[in-house]
Parts: sequence; structure tokens; C-alpha cells
Amino acid sequence: MWRRTRSSANAVAIALATSEMVGEALAARQWAVQRSITTNLTDTVGVLNAIDSRTDSNKFLDYSGICNALASTTGLPAAQALRAISS
Repeated sequence: MWRRTRSSANAVAIALATSEMVGEALAARQWAVQRSITTNLTDTVGVLNAIDSRTDSNKFLDYSGICNALASTTGLPAAQALRAISS
């Protein structure tokens, strides 16, 4: 019987997290395209900041901050803020 070791479990967790991050970044880029926003940024936070017309990376909001800015909300967890966006 095969037993998963701690290191193999960590490898699986890292692979799943990486896959999820890539999926989020792809979704953000697709949303930017739908809104006719062109950007060379590839990371989720960067693309979301570009969607919000932020061009100075020194002034980018973090993940929760940009999600709240896009949703016109404050203080919500990122996922909850994103659910508040209608389009």
C-alpha cells in the first residue's frame, strides 16, 4: 500500500497552489481583455491594478486592496469583494 510522505504531500500542495495562482492570473488577463485593457503584466495583482487604471507599480494595491477597489468596497476579504463585482 502506497503511503504519501510529508514531502510528497507538500509537493502536491505546492503544485495545486501554483495551478490555482496561474488560473487566477489567466482569469485576470481575460477580464482585462474583455474590458479592452492592454497590459504586459502577467501576475494577478498587477493585472487587477491595470484594470483599475493604476500604472505606477510603486502605488499598486495589494491583492485584497485592489479587489476592494475594483468592487468599490472596503475591508472585505478579496474573494468576498470580487463576488460584489457585477461586471
